[in-house]
Amino acid sequence: MTQLILCDGGGNRSHHFIFKEDLHKTANALGLEIRIAHYPPYNPIEHRFFPHVTRACEGVVFDSVETVKILISRTTTSKGLTIIVNILDKIYETGRKYAHDFKERMPIVFDKHLPKWNYRAIPQKKLISGSYFVHVPQHKLSVIFTVKRSTGLLWKK
Repeated sequence: MTQLILCDGGGNRSHHFIFKEDLHKTANALGLEIRIAHYPPYNPIEHRFFPHVTRACEGVVFDSVETVKILISRTTTSKGLTIIVNILDKIYETGRKYAHDFKERMPIVFDKHLPKWNYRAIPQKKLISGSYFVHVPQHKLSVIFTVKRSTGLLWKK
């Protein structure tokens, strides 16, 4: 079973190596192949989305994060676009470095077509049927899930 994640951005700056290192740790912890597909620099979704958000926020003073959340949440179009807004209040560690040998041993498989934007983190071992508890401390994530061969992955929370 593979999990597909669509991401903005791409490229080879150092923070992308930190992302790839964390991605591989997560794939190993879950025992699940994770495929990443980055949108190209011209992201058509953003270009269709932001003009409507800008219109919804025109003339309003941003006096709090909650005000911005409410304005963006109210963004709609005649074609049915609606926006779901979640505020991330996690404090991210600055100055993180990837492991000194990660670039040389990077266990990420890059696609032949657009390898900079499309790649997979393949776990070192696959899960067998059963229940698992996984804690990924760098993302403060804990998950209990069950793997059944015939039906795939069932998330329990």
